[in-house]
Parts: sequence; C-alpha cells; structure tokens
Amino acid sequence: MTSTAAKGFSMIELLIVIAIMTILTVIGTSSFAKYRQNAALKEAVYALEADLNAAKLNAIAQRTNYRVTYNAGTNTYRIQGGTYDVTKKLSDYGYNTRVYMLLYFPSTTSYTFTARGVMLENPTTCTTTATNCYFDVLIRNQRGSCIHVRVTHMGSVKRWIHQII
Repeated sequence: MTSTAAKGFSMIELLIVIAIMTILTVIGTSSFAKYRQNAALKEAVYALEADLNAAKLNAIAQRTNYRVTYNAGTNTYRIQGGTYDVTKKLSDYGYNTRVYMLLYFPSTTSYTFTARGVMLENPTTCTTTATNCYFDVLIRNQRGSCIHVRVTHMGSVKRWIHQII
C-alpha cells in the first residue's frame, strides 16, 4: 500500500508567508506616505510657479502691475492686478505644505511685476548693477523636504530642489 501525501501547507509555512507579507506592507506603506508628501510639495511649487508666470504674462498683456503677496502666518499667497485678485493656500496641496522662509527682501513679503514683466525693484536694496536682486520663497513639507522658487529682478521665475527627504 502506498501512503498518500498530505496536501496543503503547514501552519509554520502559512505564518512565515503572513509575516513576510506584513513586513512588505509596512515598508510599502511608509514609502508611499513619503512619496505622497513629496508629491504634494512638488504640486504646490508647480502651482505657485505657474501662477507667478501667469501674473508676469498678464502684467505684460494688460499693461498693468501685478502684485504678489505672501503671508507665512496664514500660509497663503495672493496675486492682484487689473481685475484679477486670487488668494491660494499652499496647504491645500498637501498637509503641512507651507511657506517656510522668504529670502533676500526680509523686510517685505510682496513684490510687483510691472507692465514690462520685470520685478519692481526695491530701491534701498537693489541697484541697476546688482546681480543678486531676487525674491526667494522656500516651501517645505512636514518631512523637511524643501523647494525654492526664485523671482529675479528681470521677472524670471525659477525653481530648484533644495532638499528632498
């Protein structure tokens, strides 16, 4: 007589498979959470960059000044010019995505795109020969990842990743 082999998995084999799946799920979940926070930060920066470029182009097209004002306390930025007036909140793009720091013009939180598309210069800190006249906004998420958005005195809007964690 031949014995029939038992079919199925032993309890130990099932527990090992469940443990491996649990470990992979935990690693995948934390990695996905990091990805989502950094993606929200990038989305907020892209939206800000697009709004700044639109303000500059509208200032040129409508031949009027467009003012951009940042409020770190309420985590918003406001663009005003002509009949256009909109306020956007950065945390709408992701939990705790916020304006972290405003650089170069520490005494002001706003600047203006003129009808020529250039940034209205602060006469006390910028001269026509200055090459470092710009306005930097640092946007950060709760992980500490940070992206800069810079508006130069010539109206150029640029971004670069400072630190992604």
